[in-house]
Amino acid sequence: EGSASNAREIILVAHRDTVGNLGANDNGSGTAALIELARRLAQYRNYLTIIFLSTSGEEELGSWGALHYIRAQQEQGKLQNIAAVLELDMVAGDNLAVVTGGSWQDARISYDARLIDAMLRIAREMGLGYVTSEWCAMGTPDSGRFAQAGVPALWLWSSQSRNYHTEQDTLEYVNYATLADACGLAQRFVLWLDDLHLQTRGGGEKAG
Repeated sequence: EGSASNAREIILVAHRDTVGNLGANDNGSGTAALIELARRLAQYRNYLTIIFLSTSGEEELGSWGALHYIRAQQEQGKLQNIAAVLELDMVAGDNLAVVTGGSWQDARISYDARLIDAMLRIAREMGLGYVTSEWCAMGTPDSGRFAQAGVPALWLWSSQSRNYHTEQDTLEYVNYATLADACGLAQRFVLWLDDLHLQTRGGGEKAG
């Protein structure tokens, strides 16, 4: 829980289910990254509250886990408290991409340009020159639901992934170097966003 009096939140989200297979990359990698980020970020005294959200009902099922969470926040009048959403979905392939948007049924969904630019800048600062931005023609997962609801969101993804949605989506094909980079990039992004809100809205000094 953060120290901000206005109850603002950052949500890190990963769906934990898969499409009828072992799902080591899609989306065991995102779930593993979510757990690792919870461990890493626990050492900081953050300004914003950080929510680690593990959902079920992935995009092939309509991302209903994320949709249920969003509707619950709307009913409680809390949706506006979400400062940003970062989704980690399939982050252990042979590349990393910050997704600019995708199509969902009849809707064209675009992610937050400021957040995308910030993540790409942080990647360059970390020496991760291979991180690019991409439009996803296949659609959007949980983060797209948040974007549709007006919440600033972005999605970190490995578009160059082998064997997802097959029985060969196993640990043998997980790129652990990419997964480690995804965790480091997400951590730096969360700390940047937290510090941005601290500087612009006031508060005490950060530890760590």
